[in-house]
Amino acid sequence: PAFVYKILGTAPPSPIPHDLPLSALGAEDGFIHLSNAQQVPITADLFFASSARLWLLKISSEKAQ
Repeated sequence: PAFVYKILGTAPPSPIPHDLPLSALGAEDGFIHLSNAQQVPITADLFFASSARLWLLKISSEKAQ
């Protein structure tokens, strides 16, 4: 895909840093968890169901590598 998405349960820092900080899960796993467009609703339901508001960062796949 041309883009991947990072779902956040809290507002991202402003301005958004070039290098995204790892979440607790990402730090444990050693990488940033990203979703493709079709996965976003599923990932949001699985991991962010209790969040009242979500933020979605759209990231170029080329830059994510």
